[in-house]
Amino acid sequence: MYSLDSYQQFLCRLPSHSQVVCLGTLFSIKGSAYSYLGRRMLVSSSGHTLGNLSGGCIENTIINQSKEVISHREPKILEFNTTEDDDLIFGFNMGCRGIIKVLLQPVDLGKSNGSNSLPLLLTQSSIPVRYAVILAPLPYLGHTFLAKDEYINTLGHHTIPQELVSIVKAILAKPIEGSGTVEPFPNTELLIGTMKPTKKIKIYGASPCAGILYQLAKISGFCCEIYDHRQTFIDNFTQNFGQEVSFCYPDQIRFCSEANDAWIIMSHNYELDLKLVSDLDRTPISYLGIVGSKEKYRIICSTLKEKGQRLNEERIFSPAGLNTGGRSPEEIALSILAEIQTHLSKNKPYHLRDRDQGGSIQSSKLWDNEAFI
Repeated sequence: MYSLDSYQQFLCRLPSHSQVVCLGTLFSIKGSAYSYLGRRMLVSSSGHTLGNLSGGCIENTIINQSKEVISHREPKILEFNTTEDDDLIFGFNMGCRGIIKVLLQPVDLGKSNGSNSLPLLLTQSSIPVRYAVILAPLPYLGHTFLAKDEYINTLGHHTIPQELVSIVKAILAKPIEGSGTVEPFPNTELLIGTMKPTKKIKIYGASPCAGILYQLAKISGFCCEIYDHRQTFIDNFTQNFGQEVSFCYPDQIRFCSEANDAWIIMSHNYELDLKLVSDLDRTPISYLGIVGSKEKYRIICSTLKEKGQRLNEERIFSPAGLNTGGRSPEEIALSILAEIQTHLSKNKPYHLRDRDQGGSIQSSKLWDNEAFI
């Protein structure tokens, strides 16, 4: 998922004579691959891009083929096979040892279904968006259905048979974890999945260290917000980082908290930390990290226990961060962000070299095809 800002920057670079772009979707992985199922990128007629589908190995081919798709207004499927040894010498030189398939489809941003549906596929959203892309039969290749809440958008110019529309709507009415392909009936194949809500990091304490974490989180695709009530901190932060800080007293913080939020307390003040931990523990947030010593957290727990409050310690991390060996503010921010990403994705930290299965380098959710038919 890309930020709305990056999507709008891509639109600003479109040639004035062409509102047609090419949407690339990675829909099949056999063996190993750099990216994941459902990953998307955009290409303009001039070759400008938003996003990528690999580490850079296939992008030139995708850009060149996308220009043809835009010119002819017809979708196509590309296959990249890196399982043969000859690929290292004569082929794409990817070395991933896998087969991936990419769908390229034209999208006319001058038409309402293109301009309305494309942002749902590509940009960050506050709620999950389920999707289904027709891969077969070929006459309907690329036609896309998007379900946000109870409303379904479509992307494509085809007239789809009602039987197939009914099947797709039934599939999108169910929860979908991850991405993958299903075959609801013979000669019909769909790529289905769910784009998760935007990951949010909220920081209380407009300190210089918070600014470093904020910058790193934004680069990594998180939506990040800073809160404080101390005007000196707010003014210094705004001057140094060019980012506005939300004025918020500690006793108002629970009104700024939502499920799936990751909160970091960086107030550097014990009394503030005590108040914030007590209030945030009563909210449905997913992660609470506290910057400070383990001894400070022990005292916070003991104090709140004496007041009759037992903390939900499974989601509280103090000191915040993974043990990466870092000591500088930048290194500590990196370790905190890595811990948040690991916790929100419900993974355990380990070395990728110890993973013994194929597919995407990063883990992905798979399912039983029968569950969606």
